[in-house]
Amino acid sequence: MSSRREVALPWIIISVIAVLSIVMALVFINIIRPDIFGSGQKEPQPKPSPTATQKDDIPAIPLPRPTTAAPAPPAVDPGPTATIPITQWGIRVDMPRSLAQPQYTISGNTVNFPTTMATGLPSACGNSPEGWGLSRSQTQDALHTHKVGDFYYAIESPVASCPANTELYNQIIGLYGTVLNSIKS
Repeated sequence: MSSRREVALPWIIISVIAVLSIVMALVFINIIRPDIFGSGQKEPQPKPSPTATQKDDIPAIPLPRPTTAAPAPPAVDPGPTATIPITQWGIRVDMPRSLAQPQYTISGNTVNFPTTMATGLPSACGNSPEGWGLSRSQTQDALHTHKVGDFYYAIESPVASCPANTELYNQIIGLYGTVLNSIKS
């Protein structure tokens, strides 16, 4: 009978070690990531308190769409350009190198070309690199007047004008105008 105990004892010890290892692993994981096993309590997220430095974080109010035709962008010299294929839309554009890096993101019917030139504008004039690009529509309207293929295209900008720095704003809009005029399918 003692030989039977001697054979079973190592299996009992290994089983106890395995169970303890699993329990310790679960406790360790619960300490590291309590959300995995749903401890029921989440740590409260701190609420940001408004400060004077957060005044630029106010969400932008969308521009009302004009009912009259948009004025033509000012004529500018685009300088060297890079051809960017926008494969999702089946078009390509010539992007002035001074305006933006040859990259873009698409959100719905808007392609955003971030530009660092906009950081020179006052905050009231949309000084963020984002929000600049082109939009498309299947129907012609006051903004979407440039037709290529089945779509009408327009320049997108965070603001309609910038009286505080008209020269830079017109330069940026003019460069996006060259992008708009360079659309090819």
